[in-house]
Amino acid sequence: MIRRSDIFPAGVFGKPHGINGEINAMFDPDVDVTATDCVIVDIDGIYVPFFIEAVRPKGNDACLLTIEGIDDEVMAKGLVNRQIFMRESERENICGSSDSGDAEDGMYVADLIGFEMISEDHGSLGRIVDIDDSTANVLFVVSRQEGGADLLVPVADEFITDINTATSTVTVDLPDGLI
Repeated sequence: MIRRSDIFPAGVFGKPHGINGEINAMFDPDVDVTATDCVIVDIDGIYVPFFIEAVRPKGNDACLLTIEGIDDEVMAKGLVNRQIFMRESERENICGSSDSGDAEDGMYVADLIGFEMISEDHGSLGRIVDIDDSTANVLFVVSRQEGGADLLVPVADEFITDINTATSTVTVDLPDGLI
């Protein structure tokens, strides 16, 4: 079973191309899709691998993918606008050495899963257990220590005051009413 911590976001599917199942895909600039044999997609909460049969470049930031088992336009439409993930274990081979990571020191948001989130005003909020990137606003999913519903905190530079990898903590200064 593929877990969220085993993968990282790498792009998004666009529209089908033609009637034979080929589909447009836009990848992050530092991702080389030809360096892997599969992409992973969240289908109803389950991360499903899709094996790549062929890749054709299409402009600077897109390509056309032929995926095993998807052989018509109707099947390809099922992937439209879905986020594409790749295996964390392949990140070094897939991602170039550019400095275009999410953080200045080369960290990605997914690297913060497992870190404790600390509020400057409220103390410990709990552990970051997932990243919700299903909407335009990417959110930390924080599991509350005292139980109850998970806390959703926007992943925004203006809220993050410190990331300490030695203590595995993320310190935030959140607006009133968010907690």
